[in-house]
Amino acid sequence: RHLTLPPNKTSSAKLLTLLKKWSVSESSLWDKGQASGAIYHGGSDLIDFLSKVYGLFCVSNPMHPELFPYVRKMEGEVVSMLIDIFHGDSNCCCGTISSGGTESILLSSKAYRDRGRDLYNITEPEIVAPTTI
Repeated sequence: RHLTLPPNKTSSAKLLTLLKKWSVSESSLWDKGQASGAIYHGGSDLIDFLSKVYGLFCVSNPMHPELFPYVRKMEGEVVSMLIDIFHGDSNCCCGTISSGGTESILLSSKAYRDRGRDLYNITEPEIVAPTTI
């Protein structure tokens, strides 16, 4: 357990060995189907391909399209494909890609908040949530 930065750096080889061990340990659970709806993948070939793609763009930041125009291009094309798949009107439909999880929930909440304001003049929206949130 590491609660503070170590006084000396850990070698890349040692760190990679540890991370591989953790990865094998975690994947041994979900890879055998012991996860319900939490893991979506297309097999080891796709995982290997996606790892290579990630390596090409891991330092990119879509918030800076002047530096990363192809990241913006890919996002726009994926959004257009999804609009087409869901038979949306490309003249009025739009979207963005998020990293998932909490970010996606917050972005969708903001989209519905804005829609309520624009279409129904809702100026004080509320979220109904359990006390455990």
